[in-house]
Amino acid sequence: MSFKKFKLYPNTVSLTANLAIAQLESCESLSITAAICALYECSLLSICPHSSTSLLERPIVVRNDLPFHVIEPLLKYIDNIVISAGPGNPVNDDDFGLCKDIIKRYSGPILGVCLGLQGLIYHSGSGKIVAAPEPFHGRVSEIFHEDYEQPLELFSKIPSSFKAVRYHSLMAVLYENSDFKVIAKTADDIIMAVKHRNQHQYAVQFHPESICSFKGSKILKNFRKITQERNKEKNEFINEAIAKRFFHLCYYRRLSGLNNLYINSNNIGLRTAIISNTRTCRDFKKILYVLKLEKINHLKPERSFRELFGSKKFSFWLDTFEPNERNRFSYMGYAGKHGSKVLYYDIATRHVLISTGKNTNSYELKKSQTFFSVVENEVHARLYDQMLCYSYDKHAGNIVPLPMDPPVALPFDFHTGLVGYFGYEMTAESLASNAFHKRKIYDNKSSSQQLPTSALLLCNRVVVFDHHKNDIYVLHFKDFTLQPPINIASSGLHLSEGGWLFKVIKNLLHIHTVNSSEELKSKKKEPSSIEKLEKTYFSLTHSERTYKNHIRHCLEHIKKGDSYELCLTSQLKSTFHVDPLELYMEIRKYNKVPNGCFLKLSQSQYVLCVTPEDFLLVDQFGTVETRPIKGTRKRGSTKEEDFELKTDLENSEKDFSENLMIVDLMRNDLSMVCRPGSVHVPSLMQSYPTLHQLVSTIKGVLNPNVSAVRCLQACFPPGSMTGAPKIRSVELLRDIEKQPRGVYSGCIGFLSIHGPMKMCVVIRTVVIENTALSIGAGGAIVALSNIEDEFKEFLLKTKSLILSVLRLKKVIPEHTDGNCIEVVCDKRHRLPQLSVMFPQGNHGRIHPVQAAARLR
Repeated sequence: MSFKKFKLYPNTVSLTANLAIAQLESCESLSITAAICALYECSLLSICPHSSTSLLERPIVVRNDLPFHVIEPLLKYIDNIVISAGPGNPVNDDDFGLCKDIIKRYSGPILGVCLGLQGLIYHSGSGKIVAAPEPFHGRVSEIFHEDYEQPLELFSKIPSSFKAVRYHSLMAVLYENSDFKVIAKTADDIIMAVKHRNQHQYAVQFHPESICSFKGSKILKNFRKITQERNKEKNEFINEAIAKRFFHLCYYRRLSGLNNLYINSNNIGLRTAIISNTRTCRDFKKILYVLKLEKINHLKPERSFRELFGSKKFSFWLDTFEPNERNRFSYMGYAGKHGSKVLYYDIATRHVLISTGKNTNSYELKKSQTFFSVVENEVHARLYDQMLCYSYDKHAGNIVPLPMDPPVALPFDFHTGLVGYFGYEMTAESLASNAFHKRKIYDNKSSSQQLPTSALLLCNRVVVFDHHKNDIYVLHFKDFTLQPPINIASSGLHLSEGGWLFKVIKNLLHIHTVNSSEELKSKKKEPSSIEKLEKTYFSLTHSERTYKNHIRHCLEHIKKGDSYELCLTSQLKSTFHVDPLELYMEIRKYNKVPNGCFLKLSQSQYVLCVTPEDFLLVDQFGTVETRPIKGTRKRGSTKEEDFELKTDLENSEKDFSENLMIVDLMRNDLSMVCRPGSVHVPSLMQSYPTLHQLVSTIKGVLNPNVSAVRCLQACFPPGSMTGAPKIRSVELLRDIEKQPRGVYSGCIGFLSIHGPMKMCVVIRTVVIENTALSIGAGGAIVALSNIEDEFKEFLLKTKSLILSVLRLKKVIPEHTDGNCIEVVCDKRHRLPQLSVMFPQGNHGRIHPVQAAARLR
């Protein structure tokens, strides 16, 4: 199964739609011409992007737990219904809900997809539901049919053999003399499509909306033609008044957990209104000052952070290890003074704590609020009126005005704003599911980790490094409520006459003019080998036996059809006396990935993250991009070995299916907040200097009324850390893992005050609280997973971070019980090799952890 052999099929077609009915979990839009019976985690938004903004031409989605009597009076106005895909079994009312009544009571055209096919057959009494020969999730099959030349058929003008993506572990079997006949199947005779003998009812078992399915949009067009032909003599037409009434009653999308954020006519254009009010109703100016240092010979972000912000109580460093056009800039700064502040949020108590360095206050969120809405208000409140740009003339020693056309003129997206993380437990506010909210939210305090659920530094002062042009920018956001702006004459102003901007420039000039030989002398000399044997204990939050049992539980759920893919996680914990900044410096030496973050939340709380995975990137024009990673191979030492490793990854059906499932999931998430037809997938695989990875890119353009924060809320948590379908997978994983994940599996990055956002997935991360240290890791469990291999992969993913800790040689052995891993540093190796032992039940070394850790 090679990526090279597959085309990406952009299943996009503009279709007319009036009404959509969605089932319990995600309530995503997916109709064609009128109504949709959508199941909990459907993704047909990708099939039917609607270009028109007319109310009568876009799908309306309602939950499938809506009482049938609410829908019944409107059925005569509905042109057709699509019963979408979803997890579960149509035999269970909780999984199929309203769709059962729709099948029995609606006489118009119906199209079932995946679970929709099974439900149509089962609830019409035409067949039964059984387990498929094997679970088939995110895998491509050849589909065969004989309707190419037939007019007004579902597969008209579609090649008699085509490839499509399947997501199912159950299948339908028809009874003899069934009302349905098979119109498509696989080579091993598994039903792939059916048609009712007397009614306009069709269904497909595969997913036409998947990026690797062929002719998905053509199938939808054919169904539209069938509907149009059937409705030629239809006398009942929906008018705008009826449509609006139904729209306001039922239209729902998973944009947030807030009642007041559900899409309806009252908050269309809300973001524009907020921006307009804050820009026009001010009695004072908010100005962004930019000071530029050009052509610095050798940028020194490490020393710059250490000397400028290392001692600050709240500080950050958004780092880049392999500067390229995508990761050209790094940012650093601090908060807690001069109008900046720190926001902490505890989801268990719903309290927001605000610290300005000197003063601290807190408040509880109202029932209609989420922390996402608080963050959005903070961003909008700081939208600046004016940008003033200056450049430092190194020859004259003066500051001179720099003519620019803000904000486009600045080459980077972070113009001060919020920096920090959203922890994984923010799913309770991002996934608007009654089933989700009815269950207990894990209290962060039940974990040994005491970090807040989310933490954001609101920073007014930022230093930016351009690693391509060797330029440095110093940014200062000022809110002039009392004092007038700094007056910088056009003739220039000497450095000594300014405030913070000028002091920082002086310090930066000094840092970057220090003689390289002097700097080398000041560095601590590293030992060439480990001088003595040291033992370090990392406690597993789940023992080896427990973790393997969790893998078995995941495989059982996948086999039953509850999920296609489950991203199982756990953590290693230990106790160390380390300097967090020194540890981060050590980590970044050996983890050359695009994104890094050093986040200091107090004198005892730190987040050290080196992640290769971009979660969401939004630019100032509303273009959004996500780059999930699933599947990794190291680079070979020779061209031949490198080619073999890359080919192995390309041909791995397991890695391919893992990646494809997350790509389809993220396409669906973005389709909820993006302009119709704008979501597309430019690439499905990428190679880096140190490894080959399945790094897929999904892009779109946000709707005008959707801000970056709302996009984040709609897509959170990252699909690569949950599995697919998202909501059901989150619920299953919570029941399996039985502990909060904390910072790990969430996202970390920045939200700029003028709109852009960059958030990365929190993997390969060390969380430090006093002397307690934790490292999260995990892996995607699919039907093809091997239990032993998955556990080994979990251990391997922690290795690079553990090695960084050991290299510092400031370790304290922690006496612990049987559920622990003993890591031994072997002095025979220049870099310590880890040997893993489990004191409980096995006192021998069971398997050495070798080579570089596989990355997510």
